Amino acid sequence: MKFQTLLGLDPGELPEIRLQGSSGISELWATKQYVVKFTRTSAVVAAETADRLQRVHDALCPEGLAPALIAARVVNEGLLTIYTRGECMGSANFGEIGKTLACAHAILAGVPVSSPSTWIGHIGEAEDFEQSLEQVSDQELADSGKHLIELARRAASPDPIQYVHRDLHPCNILKVRKHIWLIDWEMSYGGTVIDDVAMTVCLLCDNRPPSTWKPIARSFLAAYRKESGAVWADLTNSRLQAAIAVAGLRQGIAGWITDGGDVSGPYWPNLRHRTRVALKLTTEV
Repeated sequence: MKFQTLLGLDPGELPEIRLQGSSGISELWATKQYVVKFTRTSAVVAAETADRLQRVHDALCPEGLAPALIAARVVNEGLLTIYTRGECMGSANFGEIGKTLACAHAILAGVPVSSPSTWIGHIGEAEDFEQSLEQVSDQELADSGKHLIELARRAASPDPIQYVHRDLHPCNILKVRKHIWLIDWEMSYGGTVIDDVAMTVCLLCDNRPPSTWKPIARSFLAAYRKESGAVWADLTNSRLQAAIAVAGLRQGIAGWITDGGDVSGPYWPNLRHRTRVALKLTTEV
């Protein structure tokens, strides 16, 4: 794909370098100055995503919390986006991530949510999963789901709906010079900050042993709480416990339902792992 032609880039930016992280749905390239992503999707979804990305990056980039979105174009096969490329300076620690996410949430609270659409796999409450759970034949997921559903019962959230990330795993966090960039906002539909924090707690524990899960969560939450003033950002808080339980259901049970019981996909080890994290953090406080 000659994205230079589509976006009017200087051909001198060649050669194109295909990056790790490319998949059957998305492809990534890098040049000296840019990172380009192509995502296969429908024209309607591509247009909605382009609008959300523009709103989010326009708000976060000036504060050094995300790269600049140079362009987002709907093409015949999907969405083509181009971002400024930053030089990665190592990994952010969990406290830095907590502070950065709190700053991003504060800024995005002032950005109008353009679409009420939600993303399948990151939605649902305990009652939505009760009947679906009966269909789950995977024993580990079914057992975890039964425990999580009881913990996940909660009243309607009093928090306002705003743009949240929903998929802030370690690969979507870059330390760039004096800033920490939160990238890959394609799932940034409207949601609540407590659900975003709960999901992030589970995602930050990817590929980490169980002995590290609570220390990771506590470090991240302490920094988020300090920056935002959110008293619920504590593992012992009942509201956050319920949100973490919901996050576990949205990973393991929603994933099983979405995939029709096929757990052979390459992302399934992560979905199982995140469900285990949610279970441990809510039952062994």
